[in-house]
Amino acid sequence: MHPRLRACAPGNRALSRRSACSVAYYLVVAGAVSACVVAASACGDAGSGARVERAVIVPSAGTAPPTLYFAVRHRGEAPLALEAITVDGAARVAVYAQHQHEVGVPVASAEVPAWQLWLPAYGVLRFAPGAIHGMLLELQRPLTMGETRRLTIRLANGDSVSGDARVVAYADVDDALSPSPRLRRLLAAGGRIAATLTGAPTGRASAPSVEEGRALYLANGCASCHGPEGHGDGPVAKTLTPPPRDLRDVTAFKNRTDPASIAQTIAEGIVGGGAMPRFAHLDAASRQSLALYVVALRLSPSTPSTRP
Repeated sequence: MHPRLRACAPGNRALSRRSACSVAYYLVVAGAVSACVVAASACGDAGSGARVERAVIVPSAGTAPPTLYFAVRHRGEAPLALEAITVDGAARVAVYAQHQHEVGVPVASAEVPAWQLWLPAYGVLRFAPGAIHGMLLELQRPLTMGETRRLTIRLANGDSVSGDARVVAYADVDDALSPSPRLRRLLAAGGRIAATLTGAPTGRASAPSVEEGRALYLANGCASCHGPEGHGDGPVAKTLTPPPRDLRDVTAFKNRTDPASIAQTIAEGIVGGGAMPRFAHLDAASRQSLALYVVALRLSPSTPSTRP
């Protein structure tokens, strides 16, 4: 131990101001430990100063390839171009970008070359629902829930960044891509304190429901394509190829028809083609409400479809 640190150690009874010295001792030690952690993390990945954060692989609700989400944090002062993305056990990772939903405007998912993506200086590039995302093509072995696959990102400067991508269900994506549990607890506590001071409500007023789903169905333009009663006969339907599904016909669904799978399809859209966009602006509970309403449509009487 450094002589000055030894002099300030709490066990040194020769000092008259032992308490103050103890505080200083712990501050110095804590600072040294923090410096070591920062130094270790800075050297953990590529010489470029980039690192992979919160990488997950999500199996599809249907026949589409699994989806890859992650973030790359760049600590350098100059932007860096990506060259390629690979995942163990996949022949190729295709990168897609999808526009947000706009009522009356056909939305398509288009493949984007990895080299068109850049890590911003002192910034983060995110692969997330409703935005840029990867698709794992030609899996050489099936995915197992909870396992990890090695994700590697090659950069144009010759460096590479690696991290482990965990296989999770879509219902767990929001938690997996959000900040650490400790930070979530701090943010939640801050929200409760702010609500107490301002009188604002905290959290959702109720659990997901069919009633909320119906309101969301009308408010988010679902009826424009699928029709007011889900027959696929909305005013925009004729402009879309392929046409919107009749939500009352379970045989017309491309993906599975249980509420969890419908909620995943609402979030992901029809991956790899089709006019069904992502509704990534909706939170998980809102997507669950919409899914419950879609299921309820199949169980309720309706007027005949106007679809030709």
